[in-house]
Amino acid sequence: MIFGNSPFGDAAAVVFLTLLLLACISDVQARRVPNRLNAALALSGLCYTVTAHPVFSGIGIALGGLAIGLVIWFPSYAFGLLGAGDVKLAAAGGMWLGPMRTFEAAIIGGLIGGLLALVWLLRFRGIRGTATTLWLARVLPRTLVESDVERSTREHLPYGVALALGLAIAAWLPKHIL
Repeated sequence: MIFGNSPFGDAAAVVFLTLLLLACISDVQARRVPNRLNAALALSGLCYTVTAHPVFSGIGIALGGLAIGLVIWFPSYAFGLLGAGDVKLAAAGGMWLGPMRTFEAAIIGGLIGGLLALVWLLRFRGIRGTATTLWLARVLPRTLVESDVERSTREHLPYGVALALGLAIAAWLPKHIL
């Protein structure tokens, strides 16, 4: 666990998990992660890393995690696969974890997200529709991203849940992938 075994580490873990849980709840209910929540996650992450490490290296760790989160997930936003709030969530969470753990969280979040996407496809398209979509996606990957006009907000995948789970798992089980 990146938080260590101390009252400070325990308090930091509670703040981190609470903010991630609030992001999940918001994403499931409204299909968005509010900027205020992402800002709180980023600011508290910066405070945590600066307190847990020497000031300048703490700032470097936090900004490195932020950068890795943005670099990995921004292309998914640019191609219409994720919302901006999801990308900001991954980047803000990266300020808690630092670059390597943020990269690890992205791998875990991507795996969880893929599983969640498959469940989502099955729920809204059934077995036949899912099989057809996946078959077509081999040739036309754009079929995985339907026009948002055709789908209701309830049908949008709350990918922030997968990203939050990736962040939480990378914090509690660091160095299990990298």
